Amino acid sequence: MKKKMLCFCAAMLFIVATTVQASLTWNGAGDGMSLYQEANWVDSDTGVAPLAGAVDGNVEINNDVIINTGATAGGGNGAGPNLYLGTGSLTMNGGYLRFSSYGLRKDVSFPAVDWAPATLNDGATINAMYIVGIDLTINNGSLILRGGGNPINVTEINLTSTDASIVLTAETVAAFTTEHLSKITVNGAPAVIDQNLSVVSDGATGSIVTVIPEPATMALLSLGGLAMLKRRR
Repeated sequence: MKKKMLCFCAAMLFIVATTVQASLTWNGAGDGMSLYQEANWVDSDTGVAPLAGAVDGNVEINNDVIINTGATAGGGNGAGPNLYLGTGSLTMNGGYLRFSSYGLRKDVSFPAVDWAPATLNDGATINAMYIVGIDLTINNGSLILRGGGNPINVTEINLTSTDASIVLTAETVAAFTTEHLSKITVNGAPAVIDQNLSVVSDGATGSIVTVIPEPATMALLSLGGLAMLKRRR
């Protein structure tokens, strides 16, 4: 019996070991722009680029991964100015994705009518000049866009919780309302300022966009606060 248990435990450890993937860190040593090119990544276990085919289809960036495409035009290796999403998707479970001068775009491999899906979870942040052709869901995280004019370009953003936010550092509240409000949904419903969406000035030339809690959520928060006061008394 003891021998069987040891074999079972060894088998389980093997399954876990083979299903946990190493973290990948972006260094842009390949073309500097393709998420699906292994040469742009470093395997945290081996210190070198992952094996061919290891980064394919969908990409998941976890907490300990920080991506910075470089301080100059052309990205991390000077090859391409933007970071392109291929035919898969981008999921960030925490982490920080920053573009010094450019942004996140869908690749030409996407049909013209389709947008590249991306999701922010666990406080993940994308900091860019703009995003183009992206279907972005922010469950828990932030999108910071520093570009002016039309930084949310051919893009739809769905905010699903009060932990989701958009910061536009070069778009006033009036500019956001005119140019971008129609591109925002809250839990799939059209965004309506002062009903399910709050848009306020950042105190300079930008805007801060957050979700307004639903009445039921506000009631629960109020009850929780009253319970805490009662307990303290």
